[in-house]
Amino acid sequence: MARPAARDKEPIQEERDTFDLFDSDHDGRLSPVELLLGLTVTGQHITLGDIDFLIGLTPGEHQRGISRTAFESLRRRAPSPFYGELLYSRFDKPVDAKALRTYLLSHGIDVSHERIAAFLRNLHPEEREVLPREVFEALVRRYRR
Repeated sequence: MARPAARDKEPIQEERDTFDLFDSDHDGRLSPVELLLGLTVTGQHITLGDIDFLIGLTPGEHQRGISRTAFESLRRRAPSPFYGELLYSRFDKPVDAKALRTYLLSHGIDVSHERIAAFLRNLHPEEREVLPREVFEALVRRYRR
Protein backbone atom coordinates (compact mmCIF):
# COMPACT_ATOMS: atom_id res chain seq x y z
CA MET A 1 0.00 0.00 0.00
CA ALA A 2 1.45 3.35 -1.02
CA ARG A 3 2.04 6.00 1.61
CA PRO A 4 0.16 9.26 1.11
CA ALA A 5 2.19 12.16 -0.22
CA ALA A 6 3.65 14.38 2.50
CA ARG A 7 1.58 17.33 1.35
CA ASP A 8 -1.63 15.32 1.95
CA LYS A 9 -0.76 14.86 5.63
CA GLU A 10 -1.88 17.39 8.24
CA PRO A 11 1.33 19.10 9.38
CA ILE A 12 0.03 19.69 12.93
CA GLN A 13 -0.78 16.69 15.11
CA GLU A 14 -4.54 16.24 15.40
CA GLU A 15 -4.56 16.02 19.20
CA ARG A 16 -2.98 19.48 19.55
CA ASP A 17 -5.63 22.16 19.69
CA THR A 18 -5.09 25.88 19.17
CA PHE A 19 -4.52 26.50 22.87
CA ASP A 20 -1.70 23.91 22.93
CA LEU A 21 -0.17 25.44 19.82
CA PHE A 22 -0.17 28.92 21.36
CA ASP A 23 1.05 27.73 24.82
CA SER A 24 4.76 27.60 23.97
CA ASP A 25 5.98 27.32 27.57
CA HIS A 26 3.46 24.52 28.31
CA ASP A 27 2.31 26.02 31.62
CA GLY A 28 -1.41 25.61 30.87
CA ARG A 29 -2.02 29.36 30.53
CA LEU A 30 -1.58 31.78 27.64
CA SER A 31 0.54 34.79 28.49
CA PRO A 32 -0.12 38.07 26.69
CA VAL A 33 2.99 37.44 24.54
CA GLU A 34 1.86 33.91 23.59
CA LEU A 35 -1.57 35.24 22.65
CA LEU A 36 0.02 38.09 20.67
CA LEU A 37 2.30 35.72 18.76
CA GLY A 38 -0.51 33.26 18.08
CA LEU A 39 -2.88 35.88 16.75
CA THR A 40 -0.10 37.56 14.76
CA VAL A 41 0.84 34.36 12.96
CA THR A 42 -2.82 33.68 12.17
CA GLY A 43 -2.79 36.96 10.27
CA GLN A 44 -4.24 39.49 12.69
CA HIS A 45 -2.68 42.94 13.15
CA ILE A 46 -2.76 43.28 16.90
CA THR A 47 -0.94 45.18 19.65
CA LEU A 48 -0.27 44.39 23.29
CA GLY A 49 -2.97 46.96 24.12
CA ASP A 50 -5.41 44.96 21.98
CA ILE A 51 -4.31 41.80 23.79
CA ASP A 52 -4.96 43.42 27.18
CA PHE A 53 -8.45 44.38 25.97
CA LEU A 54 -9.15 40.86 24.67
CA ILE A 55 -7.90 39.29 27.90
CA GLY A 56 -10.22 41.63 29.79
CA LEU A 57 -13.14 40.07 27.90
CA THR A 58 -12.42 36.69 29.45
CA PRO A 59 -13.69 35.52 32.83
CA GLY A 60 -11.39 34.79 35.74
CA GLU A 61 -7.95 35.64 37.07
CA HIS A 62 -5.50 37.02 34.50
CA GLN A 63 -2.27 37.64 36.41
CA ARG A 64 -0.52 34.61 34.91
CA GLY A 65 -2.35 34.71 31.59
CA ILE A 66 -5.59 33.06 30.54
CA SER A 67 -6.75 29.49 30.97
CA ARG A 68 -7.92 27.12 28.25
CA THR A 69 -11.55 27.83 29.23
CA ALA A 70 -11.00 31.59 29.09
CA PHE A 71 -9.29 31.24 25.69
CA GLU A 72 -12.26 29.28 24.30
CA SER A 73 -14.57 31.97 25.67
CA LEU A 74 -12.46 34.61 23.96
CA ARG A 75 -12.59 32.75 20.64
CA ARG A 76 -16.40 32.71 20.86
CA ARG A 77 -16.73 36.39 21.85
CA ALA A 78 -13.96 38.17 19.94
CA PRO A 79 -14.21 38.82 16.22
CA SER A 80 -12.50 36.24 14.05
CA PRO A 81 -9.09 37.33 12.82
CA PHE A 82 -8.33 38.16 9.21
CA TYR A 83 -7.09 34.74 8.22
CA GLY A 84 -3.86 34.40 6.67
CA GLU A 85 -2.64 35.79 3.49
CA LEU A 86 -1.61 39.21 4.74
CA LEU A 87 1.06 37.99 7.17
CA TYR A 88 2.45 35.19 5.04
CA SER A 89 2.45 37.21 1.81
CA ARG A 90 4.95 39.63 3.37
CA PHE A 91 7.63 36.92 3.31
CA ASP A 92 9.21 35.30 0.26
CA LYS A 93 10.26 32.18 2.18
CA PRO A 94 9.13 30.33 5.32
CA VAL A 95 8.80 32.66 8.29
CA ASP A 96 11.63 32.23 10.80
CA ALA A 97 12.20 33.84 14.21
CA LYS A 98 14.33 36.66 12.81
CA ALA A 99 11.80 37.56 10.11
CA LEU A 100 8.86 37.43 12.54
CA ARG A 101 10.74 39.58 15.07
CA THR A 102 11.54 42.14 12.35
CA TYR A 103 7.88 42.13 11.31
CA LEU A 104 6.73 42.69 14.91
CA LEU A 105 9.30 45.45 15.48
CA SER A 106 8.05 47.21 12.33
CA HIS A 107 4.65 47.32 14.06
CA GLY A 108 6.13 48.67 17.30
CA ILE A 109 6.01 45.34 19.16
CA ASP A 110 9.21 44.19 20.85
CA VAL A 111 9.22 40.47 21.64
CA SER A 112 12.56 38.78 22.26
CA HIS A 113 14.06 36.48 19.67
CA GLU A 114 14.07 33.71 22.29
CA ARG A 115 10.29 33.99 22.94
CA ILE A 116 9.54 33.98 19.21
CA ALA A 117 11.86 31.02 18.60
CA ALA A 118 10.20 29.05 21.43
CA PHE A 119 6.78 29.86 19.98
CA LEU A 120 7.79 28.71 16.48
CA ARG A 121 9.37 25.50 17.85
CA ASN A 122 6.10 24.75 19.62
CA LEU A 123 4.17 25.12 16.36
CA HIS A 124 6.53 23.11 14.15
CA PRO A 125 6.03 19.32 14.21
CA GLU A 126 9.82 18.84 14.22
CA GLU A 127 10.39 21.64 16.78
CA ARG A 128 12.19 23.88 14.29
CA GLU A 129 12.30 27.67 14.54
CA VAL A 130 10.46 28.21 11.28
CA LEU A 131 6.86 28.47 10.11
CA PRO A 132 6.59 26.82 6.68
CA ARG A 133 3.54 27.65 4.57
CA GLU A 134 1.87 24.27 5.20
CA VAL A 135 2.24 24.59 8.99
CA PHE A 136 0.95 28.17 8.79
CA GLU A 137 -2.11 27.05 6.80
CA ALA A 138 -2.74 24.19 9.23
CA LEU A 139 -2.54 26.61 12.17
CA VAL A 140 -5.08 28.92 10.54
CA ARG A 141 -7.40 25.95 9.88
CA ARG A 142 -7.00 24.82 13.49
CA TYR A 143 -7.71 28.32 14.83
CA ARG A 144 -10.88 28.62 12.70
CA ARG A 145 -12.43 25.46 14.18
